[in-house]
Amino acid sequence: MKITRASVKILFGLCSASALAAPIESDHLISIFQLDFPDAYSESSTDSYFQNTYATGVTAYGDLTTGKVGSSSIGADSINSIVSIYDTLTFDTSTDVGFSFNIDGLLASNSIFESPYGQARFDIFDITGLANWLEEDDFFGIPDVAVSDDAVSVSANTISLRMDGANAYQTGVGDYTVEYDLPRDGEFHEVAYDLNGVFSVDSTKKYGIRLAANTFSSVGTSSTSAADFSNTGTFAFTNLGGASFTSGSGAFLSASPTASVPTPSALSLLCLGLLGIGVIRRTKKA
Repeated sequence: MKITRASVKILFGLCSASALAAPIESDHLISIFQLDFPDAYSESSTDSYFQNTYATGVTAYGDLTTGKVGSSSIGADSINSIVSIYDTLTFDTSTDVGFSFNIDGLLASNSIFESPYGQARFDIFDITGLANWLEEDDFFGIPDVAVSDDAVSVSANTISLRMDGANAYQTGVGDYTVEYDLPRDGEFHEVAYDLNGVFSVDSTKKYGIRLAANTFSSVGTSSTSAADFSNTGTFAFTNLGGASFTSGSGAFLSASPTASVPTPSALSLLCLGLLGIGVIRRTKKA
């Protein structure tokens, strides 16, 4: 499932995604979706690690073995860069399971009119009895991956980090938004949030897990922004309650994740230096 530099026509308020959904046979995937209106890239892989660089400073990756997802949107256009990991889990004991999901990254803007953000998402679904829990969906003409409507939500958590003020609040159960009062000086500033929680598992049931990272940056005539969350979105079980788990991929959390340090990469610093004068030459994947 792949689109490269596809022309996307969006009719706002109109979407027939559910009518076009088709089952996906694999129970695990890494999906990357990058939208640079009116162009887009969408592709999925059953490999344990998958990465795509859409353009200079615009990348996304997922790693099943470490439970990490990362994304960056740094460039001369307004762009979303999204990566999602999907896998299935079964547990040998009914218990309460503790988890941590940590997001950290870097935000930059040189104007009050540009507000970049980074997001991370963690979901657990009860997919017991489903032949296919994932579907090939259609998002306004772009192939994408969706969770079946028949999957039952067990735990849903979304973290949004923005530079829109100085607030921290919940917009709903499991939805956390943190707004930072950061200087609009065109420099990178560090943001982070650590989420810890518990959900209950039943040894007779099968679960689906989704981890996702999303970054957005925008530009104007004389303003720009950037979001670098390429070393972020790390999930871990903190307490299995005496249980052990088996994943559909056989790879989920099979390696210990390395410590996340939100330090700008050389590429990020180069891109940031070019933001103010808007001279990034974009080389999109063919």
